[in-house]
Amino acid sequence: DELRATLALRPYAETLNDWRARYRGSYALLYGPFMLVGLAKQDEHTIMARAADVASWLKVTVCEPKNRGDAAASWAQLQLTATGRDGAAVRLRPLGAVVDERYTAYFRLD
Repeated sequence: DELRATLALRPYAETLNDWRARYRGSYALLYGPFMLVGLAKQDEHTIMARAADVASWLKVTVCEPKNRGDAAASWAQLQLTATGRDGAAVRLRPLGAVVDERYTAYFRLD
């Protein structure tokens, strides 16, 4: 007997655990077990989107290893794009895959 299962990763947003009013509406974006960071030149990002609808505005753009024989490294090539209602897009990568790049880990969601 053989059992095969496909377990899909899903995107979700977690609120920042901070009591200060300045950080209300700040979220971490995750894709399955991976915390995502935004690659950008500015320190803070606002994504014009609802946290509850994250699956509709966070999309996977790259999800396969560069070398087909290296499936274990596929998480490092993972790339996503978050596009809000205003059309602005933010490139996202797993935190562990970012090296020598400026990034932001938390996002304000509208």
